[in-house]
Amino acid sequence: MKTDFEKWKVFDLRAEGFGYKKISKETGLSRDAVNRICLNRRVINPAKRGLKCMLGKKDNFRIKSALSRFNESKANSTKIIEKCQLHISSRSLQRYLKSVNVRYKCAKKVI
Repeated sequence: MKTDFEKWKVFDLRAEGFGYKKISKETGLSRDAVNRICLNRRVINPAKRGLKCMLGKKDNFRIKSALSRFNESKANSTKIIEKCQLHISSRSLQRYLKSVNVRYKCAKKVI
């Protein structure tokens, strides 16, 4: 993997109009490496894939306040959904809790 400095040097030389062969001589990289760097330039900041988050700011606040109330007892995603009156699946809430760095783990199954 090339460093960011090498990549930006390749981008600058390419913007000045140099060819792949000349850039490879300048930077000491192979011609194929320079070609790949130039072709993958568009993927520096890829767009997020998948669905947008279903929760708004109000929902986030409700969840955080419900978590603080459940502090003494154990809470699971279904209890939080009922308490906050949300219209999302329990898995979506679990994903949200993971993104906010809330320690969440599955309860042990008891017979």
